[in-house]
Amino acid sequence: MDDRIQELMEVIKELRKENEDLRNENESLWFMLDEIRASDVDEHAETLNKALEEIKLEFLMKNMKPVDA
Repeated sequence: MDDRIQELMEVIKELRKENEDLRNENESLWFMLDEIRASDVDEHAETLNKALEEIKLEFLMKNMKPVDA
């Protein structure tokens, strides 16, 4: 019976180590995902700002009254 208990204790030890490794990997992956999201926002922000400026300019041009010559 002592052998069986010892064997089970070893399995528990291995499972705890594997659990810790998986938690660390999970944390790293969430960090990487946050970095990717932040990068995507920064990358697309400039494009969106340029498009917004073009839309504003187009709106202003459409709403301008002709100048009497």
